[in-house]
Amino acid sequence: MNKKFMTPIDKEVAKILKARTRFAVVAVFNDLVNELQETDRQIENMPEGVEKEMLLKSQKESWDLLMSDQMCGTIIVEA
Repeated sequence: MNKKFMTPIDKEVAKILKARTRFAVVAVFNDLVNELQETDRQIENMPEGVEKEMLLKSQKESWDLLMSDQMCGTIIVEA
C-alpha cells in the first residue's frame, strides 16, 4: 500500500475541511426548515380552497421528506 505521508498541517487542514462540510450540511438543513416554516405561514394565511389544500398536501410531503429517517440520520451523523 502506498499511503501518502501527512504532515501535522495536512492533518489539521483535513479536519478543517471535514468540519466545513459538516457545517454546510447542517446549515442547508436549517435553511430548508426555515423555508418550510415560512411557506407554512404563507399557506395558513391563504383563503380556504382547492389551491390551499393542494399546497398543504405538497407541504406535508416536503416536511415528511425533510424529517425522514434518512435525512435526519445524515444530520445526526454530520452534527
